[in-house]
Amino acid sequence: VQGKVIDAHLEEIKSTDSEDFSSVNYRPSVTYQYEVNGRPYKASKTGVIAVNYDQKTAQKKLEAFPVGSALTVYFNPEKPEEALLNPTKGTANIFLIIGIVALVVSCAFTTIWLVLLK
Repeated sequence: VQGKVIDAHLEEIKSTDSEDFSSVNYRPSVTYQYEVNGRPYKASKTGVIAVNYDQKTAQKKLEAFPVGSALTVYFNPEKPEEALLNPTKGTANIFLIIGIVALVVSCAFTTIWLVLLK
């Protein structure tokens, strides 16, 4: 359905690792409204997975969503309150991670197998 951007800003994500190293990343935060069967809804989920960026990259991505602009909203027909803007955003990252893990595991098994053959 068609929707409309009602708020857009950068969200600051601060994190600290186990060695007390702090980092700051940013995420575009976009709130939009849309209507399904005459009923209004608001949502802010943009993709399948929330992705953090450096400030410059996040700002550039945010510029694609000026307040007041129209956009396409994808919603769950069973639960229209569940919506997002890009149903494929982030799924490539999942497959990349799965591929890397599979590669590491297969290399480990190959190494173990070669060592046991000697």
